[in-house]
Amino acid sequence: MEFVREHRARRHVLAAHVFGEPETGRAVFRAAQGYVMFGRVIRLGIVIAALILAGGAWAQAQTPDLRIGFDFIAAGKMFKAGNYSVGVASNGNVVLTPEKGGAGVEIPQIKTLSQRDVQRAELVFDVSGTIRYLTEAWVPGKGGILVGKVDDPQARDTVRGPKLK
Repeated sequence: MEFVREHRARRHVLAAHVFGEPETGRAVFRAAQGYVMFGRVIRLGIVIAALILAGGAWAQAQTPDLRIGFDFIAAGKMFKAGNYSVGVASNGNVVLTPEKGGAGVEIPQIKTLSQRDVQRAELVFDVSGTIRYLTEAWVPGKGGILVGKVDDPQARDTVRGPKLK
């Protein structure tokens, strides 16, 4: 027990010498703990602020929903009519996410069409018979991406989203 008291006393004296007040070792040691705690609070505040800013940037990167009024095929999958958000994955593939929930579907890109800056998201569909195939996606900040081809399409439909601010 005596060893424990002696060890604690040395620790307080050491802290007091480090902070330059040997006669008030215990108070200085508690003040040092306060500085450590204050530093932790500041670091936590910085991390929270960074997460809030990153979340805001992510929300701005999302395009508003596009209202598609017909069923269509993209990357061999059938999609129902409805609202979809359009994004681009880090590998360059187009991601369609249904508004009603569910996971986003990644549609492989064939090639980049243009880096032309568009003000709204656009999806271009080629019509063959009664079936519409997604062939191009235009995403603000990303340009145009070719995602499908139809041999000898009969018509083209374009669905445009609202303009971004």
